[in-house]
Amino acid sequence: MGKYQSLNVLSQKKPNEYMSDDAIQDVANMINASGENRSQRRRLERSLRKVENITAHAQKHLDESAYKEYQKRLDTNYLYFFSCLALTMADKYKWREDETHDQISSIIESVDKTISKYANQGYTAKQLADLVDKRFDIRLLPNVD
Repeated sequence: MGKYQSLNVLSQKKPNEYMSDDAIQDVANMINASGENRSQRRRLERSLRKVENITAHAQKHLDESAYKEYQKRLDTNYLYFFSCLALTMADKYKWREDETHDQISSIIESVDKTISKYANQGYTAKQLADLVDKRFDIRLLPNVD
């Protein structure tokens, strides 16, 4: 998996903060101060470990699900972009794709190579937008809803 934002619906705190060493020590102190006998304290400690394991497992599953949803949306947007590019080139600029012309497929391949080139160099979307602004005086802004 690539880099992605961890989603933590199990707590309003940062990921893994809900089971910090301080929180575990606080629970251990509460267990010790509860007046329970040793076997009851051990049972509570085992339950705490189980909760910690279940929480970690649930967070991992949530992270994987969120990443899969992100990848699906990215793939859909990628197809949408290249489809619109092909249709624009054909409709507005009368580019053709047939036995003698491969204009549309060549522009799609060129754009894909450019995307790969800048992605491999570590450019972010903002850095690329700044580059376009600097080179062509065209300001690209995200359409945030």
